Amino acid sequence: MAEPLNTLNTVIADIPGNPLAAPVERASLRAWPAIVEMSLATWLLRFSDGYTRRVNCATPYGPATSSLADEVFAAETISREHGLPPIFRLAEPWSGPEIDFFLEQRCYERADLTHVLALDLLNRAVAGSHAEIWQARDLTQWMSGYARAAGQEQEHQSAHRRIVEAATGTRLYVCAGPKEDPEGCCLGIPDGEMLGLFDLAVRPHRRRQGLGTALVCQLLYLATHRGARYAYLQVTDGNSAARRLYDRIGFRPLYRYWYRQHGRDQSTVLESPVGGLEANATQPGSSGDERDAGAHTEVDRKGPGAPSGSDRASARDNGLGHRH
Repeated sequence: MAEPLNTLNTVIADIPGNPLAAPVERASLRAWPAIVEMSLATWLLRFSDGYTRRVNCATPYGPATSSLADEVFAAETISREHGLPPIFRLAEPWSGPEIDFFLEQRCYERADLTHVLALDLLNRAVAGSHAEIWQARDLTQWMSGYARAAGQEQEHQSAHRRIVEAATGTRLYVCAGPKEDPEGCCLGIPDGEMLGLFDLAVRPHRRRQGLGTALVCQLLYLATHRGARYAYLQVTDGNSAARRLYDRIGFRPLYRYWYRQHGRDQSTVLESPVGGLEANATQPGSSGDERDAGAHTEVDRKGPGAPSGSDRASARDNGLGHRH
């Protein structure tokens, strides 16, 4: 029987040998919250009316407490009760190979291997104050600029706004270019010592000019002055341009995750290329360049380790990515 979720600490255990993994995972879930969250034994179930996979999936964070078949069946049943196809998110530090194999045997296809990257900001000089970068006064101004930069359709803007509004803590909205018509946007969500980076988008005519890098660095600069110690983001395996960019800034791999879902269900969950930095550099809102790699969420890209499946991330779908 699923129970309302009281605290992520009771579900997401610390990982020996990787002490940053659990704090980053918890912060990322708070930064991109679901409308409904509940626990099922060692599983976390999240539902948001089918808008973005990360908040419409079941994630196991420990071994089965009864039988694996029973827990998968329970997660499937609860997903369908919410009017959604079952989607499983497998995070490597917590989800063992047995669940991945079990789902494969049940014809769940593997999709979008994603790397969670982290950056230690301690004793690191982060330059800010790029001439074209400025902070939006509020979410309304930022979302207006973001929608234009990312090519986000109006029908998805309310769902995107609802998720951002529900994020825990302060939100940092940065934009680039003219204030009346921004040419790039990025979102930062501080959470104690953590800074999550989401929703990076640069308009096509301003790509390959370092604007995306400037937006990210401005958020790092602002966060360090607020006491942030670490920054994190997500990027899909196939997005080599973005991975090179983040590596050059100093981000390093922390852990990985991927999804399992039936191929027939992959078009029934709207995926936004804006939820987090899980981007394909060739998609709308990305730069297509190492210096200015875009950040849409979990895009339609099949990298190594993700032989099938997609998130239907396009301008049509609004967004994370992976936007995080």
